Amino acid sequence: MKKTVEKLVVPILVLLFTIFALNLIAQDKEQHRNMQQNKERIEAQKVAFITNRLDLSSAEAERFWPVYNDFKDELKAKQKTWRNKHDFKPNDIYEMSDTDAEEFAKDQLNHEQEILNLRKGLITNMKGVISAQKIVMLLEAEKEFRVELMRKISHGRSTGVGRSEDRR
Repeated sequence: MKKTVEKLVVPILVLLFTIFALNLIAQDKEQHRNMQQNKERIEAQKVAFITNRLDLSSAEAERFWPVYNDFKDELKAKQKTWRNKHDFKPNDIYEMSDTDAEEFAKDQLNHEQEILNLRKGLITNMKGVISAQKIVMLLEAEKEFRVELMRKISHGRSTGVGRSEDRR
């Protein structure tokens, strides 16, 4: 009897481990899918928010969004490059040598300058697409959207950005 139980324990443990591992993989895929859906939902809300704030006509929107999307793509690429190059935990900063810290600070300032240059390019590229007043409104709308998004996230309602409170 004892040998029969021992023979069953290993396969049962392997089966349980396999079920557990498959469950974790499924949860990870579901979380990734949910995260992607949230990103898409936030991006759609941002488009609506900016379009509304700038009061873009259909002709303006047709010219505006390709320029703005090119800017956003370049920005994402710069940020991804930065994250890949500086993939460390916040506590790692406390263990950096002075030489590494100086190099990091220099890289950080260079990265910030690249982002600033991209934003300057956006403003330049928007001239002739939308008015100077709407360019300034765009810069303000981006800030307002970020603030609103952070407010919603801090209240656990990240999907409600751009919605009116009474439509929930």
